[in-house]
Amino acid sequence: MVFVCGAIVPLSQLPITFQRLAGLLPLAHSVDLIRPVMLSRPAGGSALHFAALCMYAVFAFFIPIALLRRRLMR
Repeated sequence: MVFVCGAIVPLSQLPITFQRLAGLLPLAHSVDLIRPVMLSRPAGGSALHFAALCMYAVFAFFIPIALLRRRLMR
């Protein structure tokens, strides 16, 4: 995930399939939030990246709960 998300190699240098794959990874959104802060640049589109990270957190919370409930009901 580190190599595909743009933390080491810029996404523009990756093939288009890996660029699309990186858009689905949470680390890519984290890198897009942190990089402008580290370089003292204005962060554009930070709300989108923050929302995507929140969605990953919500899914990581509710999916295991649903699976656990289903397993306990057996």
